[in-house]
Amino acid sequence: MGDKPTMENYDFWNSTKKLKIFWILELINIKNNFTQKDLANKVNISKSMANRYLQKLKKDKIIDSKEDIVLTKKGKKSLQILRNEYYNELLKMENFIDSEKDKYSKLSKIDLKVATIKSIGSLLPNIAKKLNLHNEYSINLDIITYIDGEELMENFLNKNFDLGFLGIVPAFLWKSTGTNINIEAELNTGGHSIIAKNNIYNINDLEDKVILVTRKNDSVYDNLLKRIIQKHKIDIKRIDFNDLNISYSDLMYDFNKYSSDFDALLVWEPYISYLLYKNTDYKIIHNFDKEKQKYLSNIMITNNNKNNINEFTLSLIEYLIKSTIQEVKSNNKVLAILANEFNMNKDIIKKSLDRINFYYKKWEE
Repeated sequence: MGDKPTMENYDFWNSTKKLKIFWILELINIKNNFTQKDLANKVNISKSMANRYLQKLKKDKIIDSKEDIVLTKKGKKSLQILRNEYYNELLKMENFIDSEKDKYSKLSKIDLKVATIKSIGSLLPNIAKKLNLHNEYSINLDIITYIDGEELMENFLNKNFDLGFLGIVPAFLWKSTGTNINIEAELNTGGHSIIAKNNIYNINDLEDKVILVTRKNDSVYDNLLKRIIQKHKIDIKRIDFNDLNISYSDLMYDFNKYSSDFDALLVWEPYISYLLYKNTDYKIIHNFDKEKQKYLSNIMITNNNKNNINEFTLSLIEYLIKSTIQEVKSNNKVLAILANEFNMNKDIIKKSLDRINFYYKKWEE
């Protein structure tokens, strides 16, 4: 058990001259064989300042120091008067302290409920939590990870999330229907490619072929594929995971079982690196990162129904995400975190990170 706390132990206690005299007299009352160093530590002043206080109290006949330092009759009366004043001040402060405690119990630790998706760019909050970076900003992150942006948006408002990290396309689609969200920041670009069987050499060879995307019509993947179709004026058949009744994990676990249903697929890191590592009869035929016109992959959104998202909180989140991005670029622990998240080895994750450009940029309409 530690010492019983006293007012001089608290940094925010504004110690007035009257309060210092009160503490000095209380010390003398209970302990008359103290040193000036003891007094200085008790009252949080220098030894020279302690000596000046003692000399002034002696001159005013509040204390006597013929042998040990003791209170005079006048000193005891003065101490009792100060005790009364001090106690009455405490009573006056009681309601104020209760209201301050109530206010700062909510402000001293920011609790945020966060929704992310299973993509490297959207897992920045998960990395921040694993590295304990959130504690540096007194932010508590309660994170739930969804399969994709559509599933995230289906749960975002009714689950009362504060923040969402997801692809830009599903966020825009939901916002366009009046969903009460706000786009706050860009997070990263890059990481998408079209991989195809070895007998397909370029985009034009995709004519009349079947292309697999995560979701049709509401994903970054599908949006990129539509851009390619328009640019090269080719006809293809698009299918998605729902058409095959599979998930990403199904595809990664038993790729050969499903690969007969399509000729090429548009995927995102780290799944690109993983599939190429496991399947030598596939190759990249189009890397979107190499295009002159960069595309935005993932963004951060806020829930406009949540009162605890304000400018101050957003500024802390910005610092946190920027700090996390620096760790992604330099901390080998991140490779282990993501390797565990995707159940892949660290070499594959490292190749994936080389193809993604992370940054934090405030959103501008």
